[in-house]
Amino acid sequence: MFPGRLSVSKTFGDIEAKRPRYGGNPNVIVCDPDIKCFKIQDNFDFIMIGCDGIFERLNNRDCVDDIWDRITEQINLSNKMGSGDAYKGGKRDESKKKGAVQPPSRSKAKGPGSGTQYNEHQAAADGVEIIIRAAAASRSLDNITSLILGLKGLKKTIQKLNTGQDLTQIR
Repeated sequence: MFPGRLSVSKTFGDIEAKRPRYGGNPNVIVCDPDIKCFKIQDNFDFIMIGCDGIFERLNNRDCVDDIWDRITEQINLSNKMGSGDAYKGGKRDESKKKGAVQPPSRSKAKGPGSGTQYNEHQAAADGVEIIIRAAAASRSLDNITSLILGLKGLKKTIQKLNTGQDLTQIR
């Protein structure tokens, strides 16, 4: 295996890429991880982790902006649907039709009217979805795995956004 065929810079496996007898180069592929330490502050909203397929097409700022754009879009939609329609990822709940089985609610918090209020769990899921879609749309040919770890700040920010505050006022 030629090191140029790999699209990762660090790996724990891939013996064929490391051992010369298999055509590899031991000086090209390393298994020493990049580690960055920082103290989590109360005003931190989330940590997004993504694999190389995400970051070969999107930069950090693009990811953060796309995530917040998606969250505010979904909150605005959720607030507009506050007339009793439950939040379902931006769509009206079609399961209220006669005879339909009701899925469990994604949140017990109530927003305007009797609809389900958008929450930090939905925000993290929507953020992951928008990042994966953006990487795929930019034709990333690698793994596009992403994870968003919501912190206390995310819950507080979502609660404020649900009350109608603007993201620029909060941040």
